[in-house]
Amino acid sequence: MTTGISTTQLKDACEQGLAYLRQQQKANGAITAANYGTFDVWETIEAAMAITLWAEQESLQNDAVLSAAMAFLASSETDDGMVPDSAKRTDLYCIETSSEYLQLLKTLLERQFPQRTDVINQAQYICEKQLNDGRWRIENPAVSEDVQHLPSVTAFAMLALLRVDTEPKYFLQALTFLTEGQLANGTWGQHWQYYETPFYLMAPICELLQRLNDNGRFDSYLAKAQRFVLSEQQSDGRLVSGQTDGENQISESLHTVLGLKTLLATGIQLDDPNVQKALKWLLSQQSENGCWHGGVFPHPNVKIKKNEDVFCSAQVLMMLNRYWQLSQGYKV
Repeated sequence: MTTGISTTQLKDACEQGLAYLRQQQKANGAITAANYGTFDVWETIEAAMAITLWAEQESLQNDAVLSAAMAFLASSETDDGMVPDSAKRTDLYCIETSSEYLQLLKTLLERQFPQRTDVINQAQYICEKQLNDGRWRIENPAVSEDVQHLPSVTAFAMLALLRVDTEPKYFLQALTFLTEGQLANGTWGQHWQYYETPFYLMAPICELLQRLNDNGRFDSYLAKAQRFVLSEQQSDGRLVSGQTDGENQISESLHTVLGLKTLLATGIQLDDPNVQKALKWLLSQQSENGCWHGGVFPHPNVKIKKNEDVFCSAQVLMMLNRYWQLSQGYKV
């Protein structure tokens, strides 16, 4: 690698992080930090994707942890192949969670994982749920009505459909919705039900715009987003934006990894000093057990304590995989 983070340092951190995720698997196959089923489907999808991205293809065939995780996810599907964020919501589904599930299924299919033969049903259903103005609703009844269609929902859905070579019905309308939704400061807003940081919304939106950025048509939006993220960087490299006080808050590590995902999606150079500072800070935050502490989901009810260690660790591992792939010259 030609950047400041050594291959050994990166691989060692990932090995420890992956071991941590595997150790979090519950008896039902879920990989989750939750002790009462909240977000267990969502976290299992993110953890399974992190494990899949770093695994050698041959090892996937006999991966007991991954097989159990996928069996848990399959048991959580609705008749249409959608999934909720939590398995306890058996008759409901979430578009963001289902979109990430579709990407996971496609990745496993490409790597010849022996559980799934196609993803047609999921893709068709997500297509059908698009509104004619280009947006998607998250369709999760636990999310407030006024934020059902925050821009990240549409970005997650679009990314999933593009991943399986399916064009949305209202493709241009969706792009217009996303580009016109960028605020003057370069973000797309934030809300506590979406982790109370603008980086959570920015990361998938910028990834989508970068993938579709032929002839530089989205350069100005990506540059604006990049400037915002860099403006939030602390002197030690942390990337922190959004509410950071109060009893229920996500960690600075979770802020930082979502900020780094956004920066990488804007096309920033890997050897940019700001990227390297953020990476070094984030790697320094890994705990002895291999995890990156994610803090607590920012629910306004302080009695609700949802640990985010699995989600944060999975995000770090996926971000580091993207960083590694880019450093090797792969287009991701």
